[in-house]
Amino acid sequence: SDVCSSDLIEGATISPSQTANYLTYVTRFQNTGNANATTVVVKETLDPKLDWNTFEPIASSHTSNIQIKNGNQVTYTFSNIDLPYEMANATASHGWMSYRIKPKSNVAINDIMSSKSDIYFDYNPAIITNTTLNTIRIPTFAQQVANAGFKANVYPNPAANKVNAATEDKTEFSMVITDVLGRTV
Repeated sequence: SDVCSSDLIEGATISPSQTANYLTYVTRFQNTGNANATTVVVKETLDPKLDWNTFEPIASSHTSNIQIKNGNQVTYTFSNIDLPYEMANATASHGWMSYRIKPKSNVAINDIMSSKSDIYFDYNPAIITNTTLNTIRIPTFAQQVANAGFKANVYPNPAANKVNAATEDKTEFSMVITDVLGRTV
């Protein structure tokens, strides 16, 4: 059997402000069989919430031919890859491909975008990767404070009428409090 995985570099969640940016996908594969693989084919169908007009290949471990079909199916074909099997050369038995793509402009909070890959080693049945999920979420107040670049203790979280904040390094700071819809309160 062969080892394969699919990952989203940005992680399992993104904020609404990040939806205008690219999402970066990486698919990895490894030949754990008992012979070199002559051809490896990676087939992916991404979520309809992604804008295929923004699809951009980034790089791959080996030369590949890229095809997009039906507006949402991408195929990376690694012809004559001669990918060694793990017992012959563990380091060289790995391969990967990456690309980036933007969410559609109409995505909303709590929308989930998914991706998985079917990977074919020569004429063997497909190895199916894990499903990568990315959810659009409003960051919690604690995450927003942590992302601001200083350490602070914020409580209670969640809060209804009052929030206390104190920094560990006694730095002066100001903050803007917003509700879950992004409105300043």
